[in-house]
Amino acid sequence: MRNSGKYRIEWFFDYYNKNNGKQIGIQEFNAVFNMADLGQVLADLDKKFELTSLLDKKGKFIKIIT
Repeated sequence: MRNSGKYRIEWFFDYYNKNNGKQIGIQEFNAVFNMADLGQVLADLDKKFELTSLLDKKGKFIKIIT
């Protein structure tokens, strides 16, 4: 998902509902998620899953390495 750059809202929704105490609906989740900073969300998940981002000299994302 990270290397392709294609982020499915369903993955984030399932992850949230599995790791949060309160279950919410997809519409409510989508409304809140769209207000979030995707870059920060991805950075936090990369850290949690111990993923390393490979960046070019300008800081542009190339790919995830493990």
